[in-house]
Amino acid sequence: MLDPIINFFTWIFQMIGKGIGIVIAWLLWPFLLAAAWYRKRGMILKGVVGALLLGLVALYGYFVWQATVWTNFDTNYATAYSRGAQSASAGGHGVFTPPPTRSRSDKRKAGGGGGKTCYPPPTTDSRGGANRHNINK
Repeated sequence: MLDPIINFFTWIFQMIGKGIGIVIAWLLWPFLLAAAWYRKRGMILKGVVGALLLGLVALYGYFVWQATVWTNFDTNYATAYSRGAQSASAGGHGVFTPPPTRSRSDKRKAGGGGGKTCYPPPTTDSRGGANRHNINK
């Protein structure tokens, strides 16, 4: 009694499997053609193509290494930009004391004389510090 239902679902999954197989074959077809062409060529061309592919893999590995390894990373980065006792929000008035790692242009923006100025948003402070760290190092 359940055989037609089981056969229907079996057929559906077989068709899904065939479709996946056709898509994979379609994606791999250019590589199979390239492999067949490569097999027919001489050793000099094989060496040149192999060296180019090896160089490409080496450059990709170097890229991955540089993208994942952090050097000169400041582990106390967040504490340098903590507001601490400064409880005013961005744009609020008060005496603003900039973090110690400020450039000359930032000191001029902060008022320099210690008077009342608007607090800059924390996002701009931290982003500016990251830019200075990445550019100056």
